[in-house]
Amino acid sequence: GTAIRDVSEVTLRRATDWCNALPRKILNYRTPQEVFIEEVNKVLGS
Repeated sequence: GTAIRDVSEVTLRRATDWCNALPRKILNYRTPQEVFIEEVNKVLGS
């Protein structure tokens, strides 16, 4: 494997962005990003 310290910050950001933009069956084919924003809006009362 690759040590995490050897991976650039840009590469890590791209990987996390890709993961968070991928629709999930368990989320009813919504993305984690969408679900997170919905939950934050509920808490903030928006």
